[in-house]
Amino acid sequence: MYLALRAEKYRLERWKNDVSGQYLRYDDPSGQIDKVAIAVRDIQLVELVFPEPQLATVCAIVQPYGSTQFLQKWIFRLKSLLGLDSIPQNVPDARRIGNLNIEVIGIGIKPDGLNWVGGERL
Repeated sequence: MYLALRAEKYRLERWKNDVSGQYLRYDDPSGQIDKVAIAVRDIQLVELVFPEPQLATVCAIVQPYGSTQFLQKWIFRLKSLLGLDSIPQNVPDARRIGNLNIEVIGIGIKPDGLNWVGGERL
């Protein structure tokens, strides 16, 4: 089952912990009855919010140039659905952060549409 979740990080983590703490009956092929926990595996859609003039710097930091082929058709559809523009290519990775075993696949960019002043609105 695939779900889209959006909330503050601590709320998402609590929800995922609560779900993964639920045990279900499992009848294994040998006839034994067992209990198994629901497994929660993250596939995250992340929105980064930053000052528009810093786009190249953000691209250098996160390097959103992953190339998983089986996801490409879904990424194109998601990009169209969200009305996103293409992410600039060939940005040097001078400030790249560690991403061992994390594939960062850029979907697209668009202006935030809100006038954010001084950080997050409360």
